[in-house]
Amino acid sequence: MARLVGANWAHAESRRINLLEKAILRADAEKIVRLKSLLRSDEVMDAVESARNRMMGGKVSITYERVSAVSMALPESVTAMERIDAVLPLQDKGGLYTIRVSNMGILEKIEYFAGCMPKGGAIDLGCGGASDIYSLGYLGYSPVVGIDFSSAALERALRVNRAIGKDIQTIRFVRADFRAMPLKGAYDLIYAMNSLTMLGDKDIPDVVGWMRSHTSRMGINALNLSNKAVPKSGTDTRHLPSSESIEEIYLSAGWDVLWKQSYGDQTALLVRNAGQRCQ
Repeated sequence: MARLVGANWAHAESRRINLLEKAILRADAEKIVRLKSLLRSDEVMDAVESARNRMMGGKVSITYERVSAVSMALPESVTAMERIDAVLPLQDKGGLYTIRVSNMGILEKIEYFAGCMPKGGAIDLGCGGASDIYSLGYLGYSPVVGIDFSSAALERALRVNRAIGKDIQTIRFVRADFRAMPLKGAYDLIYAMNSLTMLGDKDIPDVVGWMRSHTSRMGINALNLSNKAVPKSGTDTRHLPSSESIEEIYLSAGWDVLWKQSYGDQTALLVRNAGQRCQ
């Protein structure tokens, strides 16, 4: 009798895991919440991994809604980086966002250096089609403001937000020229992945000055930069600012380099106002 009861319990448990996997693939939020409450964290992870494997293996198409469902289904006990690790490969595989996988290292360092302080607002400067903005939300920044001058990029970002925005409610988008930013106040993170290369070298001091002046006392600036100052393409005679020249602007203003890593023709840089440390 005990063996039969155990077998029935195991069967019911397996069925709930299977139902949660199906709810994830159907992006059924109500069922996901209900089934999560009936399963242990390890069982929930079994369902999430099974659903992810089906999507990564090409058996089921990857959509914005399914990626959001994966995030929703994850146990509350997972860390921010574990959540990002779960969703970014799906986004990359599905071509949903212009994911730059190299940015994972930058996100990990942001989490490390900002881990001992409260996380308020963040700016994704040059957000494009919302490639990284949701990762900043998963790291705990709120609100997150995506800024870009391209109307087409922001339209795509808004489509993404409508599809998965229920997962992170405090994201908004602003169309603006980096040289005439409309935002006020200070932010705990200003994140600029390759976006400064859209500017000429003569504009950089003012834009970096704006970034510094709108960063909170314990805030961080995260940048991905070109290693070389090279001419822009076509008839444009401006030059891309080098990572060394931008780093020097921060150092001259009394900021510290928290972390720096070069890969290929790019350099990632995390900087903070000198002397500002967690107590």
